[in-house]
Amino acid sequence: MKRFLLFALNLYCLSAFAQGTGTVQFSESSTFVDEGVGDISIEVVRENSNLLAGSVEYEIVKSSATIVDDYEMVSSGQLIWAVDDQASKFIGITIIDDPDEEPDEVIVLRLLNPSEGTYIGDSAKTTITISGEEVGQLGFAVEKYITSEYDRFTKILVSRRNGLKGAVLVDYEVRELSVLGDDHLGQVTHYRSLPEELNPNGGISSTVLPGVEAQAWSDFRPKQGTLLFLDHQSSAAFTVRVLPNFDGSAYPHTVLEMALDNPRPLTSL
Repeated sequence: MKRFLLFALNLYCLSAFAQGTGTVQFSESSTFVDEGVGDISIEVVRENSNLLAGSVEYEIVKSSATIVDDYEMVSSGQLIWAVDDQASKFIGITIIDDPDEEPDEVIVLRLLNPSEGTYIGDSAKTTITISGEEVGQLGFAVEKYITSEYDRFTKILVSRRNGLKGAVLVDYEVRELSVLGDDHLGQVTHYRSLPEELNPNGGISSTVLPGVEAQAWSDFRPKQGTLLFLDHQSSAAFTVRVLPNFDGSAYPHTVLEMALDNPRPLTSL
């Protein structure tokens, strides 16, 4: 009699399982992402189903990140499995990259309100952690450099601002001007004291002269290269070789162009 009851109980349990539409849960209980990752997908899996239709809702339980400023997503919704559908469903989140250095922020999602016959598994919640450390922005330390042709070498400083996370590379180029105009050539005002015979009361004269385009291999050496910023390194530098041409003329000044391009993470040393 005891064996018969035990057999009947086991048979009942198997029958109840066969009628269910499965267990749904997050595939990962936690996810860590960098702020610059962009779009991510949070996976919800369906297991042990008999391939009948089923559904489950999701919502944000709490968030130290600010929606719109730090991320974008539909704050609640429903995931639906059709008949014969065993595929995973995904919740889309867009992580917004801002320039602010800030603490790590978290978004907690949970599953709730499963359809009849659908059960929520152990991973009913998942936490998405957004790293607060920023990769940063690269740029010249100053907008313009002024040097003498007799300096021969001029050091150009490139700064990393608003974040120092990770090792990054950036290409640089020293070249002739790609755009010509008064804003690019600039102008310099030269002052000199007047001799007494020209102005008994003393005085200073001034002359405003526009710049001219520097010529590669005549005024400077063109150059290309790559700068490496290690993790938490805030600056790096390259040099420009200025060529004195000994033309005996102090005016006008010459102008060349420097550019940064293709910033990217360092994948390996």
